[in-house]
Amino acid sequence: SPEQIRGKPLDGRSDVYALGILAFELFTGQLPFPGKSAQETMIARLRGPPARLRDLQPELPAKLEALILRCLAIDPAERFQSMEELAEALEGVAATRALGGPFER
Repeated sequence: SPEQIRGKPLDGRSDVYALGILAFELFTGQLPFPGKSAQETMIARLRGPPARLRDLQPELPAKLEALILRCLAIDPAERFQSMEELAEALEGVAATRALGGPFER
């Protein structure tokens, strides 16, 4: 997470960030912050958000993209504050799909 790169204290929001990295790769097949080296990757994580997921995977629901991008916020205060909060948001995305057939876009 960006705070880990900066040597700041860590909490559960770093885990939310890590899950966002995994989800990004799962849904797009690409890393959110590619780099030729670990150093390039770390710098990219500090500079800004990743590419928009729907640019890489247009079929991805907008609500799911927003959820993943929130997990990857540079500022921990902008992320889900706990895995429980993230789980509730995921349930909302899943409910949208259950009610409307395909994911709402």
